[in-house]
Amino acid sequence: MIQTSKPPNGTCESEAICGLLRRYVACALPLPRCRTRRWSMILMVDTLADDRSFPTLNIVDDFTRECVAIEVGPTTERHQGGC
Repeated sequence: MIQTSKPPNGTCESEAICGLLRRYVACALPLPRCRTRRWSMILMVDTLADDRSFPTLNIVDDFTRECVAIEVGPTTERHQGGC
């Protein structure tokens, strides 16, 4: 596990900057020990050849890294310039 700590004296100009840096340091999650213990949801957007885009919600098993489900949303049209 990654832990955040206060940088040594002289590395940050002020305490406010140090606080912002600590807030954005990622914390590693422990690895799951078996299947179906932890899933991740990933929202993606893809584009078709005719320039329509559609969202997908992907559910991934963190242990096997297998995509267990994909939910596809409705397509949306993109308008090219003009009124």
